[in-house]
Amino acid sequence: MVDPLGRVRFFGVYSAKVVDNKDPLKKGRVKLQILQPTGIATTDWAPGCLGATAQTGFPYGTFTTSANQTVAGANTATVVNSSFTTQDANKITISNGKITVQETGDYFVMFSAVFTKSNANSTTVDLWLRKNGVNVPDSNTRVTISGGGGETVMVANFILDLNAKDYIEFVFSSPDANTKLTYYSASSNPTRPAVPGMIATINLIGKYLPQPGTKVWAMFEAGDPEYPVWIGAQQ
Repeated sequence: MVDPLGRVRFFGVYSAKVVDNKDPLKKGRVKLQILQPTGIATTDWAPGCLGATAQTGFPYGTFTTSANQTVAGANTATVVNSSFTTQDANKITISNGKITVQETGDYFVMFSAVFTKSNANSTTVDLWLRKNGVNVPDSNTRVTISGGGGETVMVANFILDLNAKDYIEFVFSSPDANTKLTYYSASSNPTRPAVPGMIATINLIGKYLPQPGTKVWAMFEAGDPEYPVWIGAQQ
């Protein structure tokens, strides 16, 4: 379409591919290839609009442990890696206790953990987060475990700013070497499911930034190809 001043305008929604997301201003802008109107040329930095984060295919994951894990030693940092099972996940993976995200953004992390100890003395247990192998400041939670076989459940949540390929780990320690993350198998009378030693959930909650190669929907401000915007990731 040509406007009254003779300028070519492109109205409507177009399919596009992200070719760069390293926005120097860190405003969530991306560079695009929009094949229909612009051929193989790459656009200038395109901001997001229309709540671009509210799309399908968002990263999420729920992971559970299916075995006991005893602390590696008294006052020894121990990474939780006891037989994690992926219950449901999209664009988030886990391996050897490392939960890795595939998309950049702000993530909500929540966990519950069941701790026990075998002797009669009470003790404490701490559990915190690591990001890319480094302790996350102010992420520690501490509970007291009573002796004699009782259980203590720890629950906490955190919001983390993660880049694509970043990973997090859960780490615990106790002054008592008998402390363990405890799993209980499924039971009967009545029939009920197993109790994982840990349930960990992580999902993207904001500041979604599509990675290069991701297909998105795009438009042009007032139809002007010099002013592209992206309006959401494709399914």
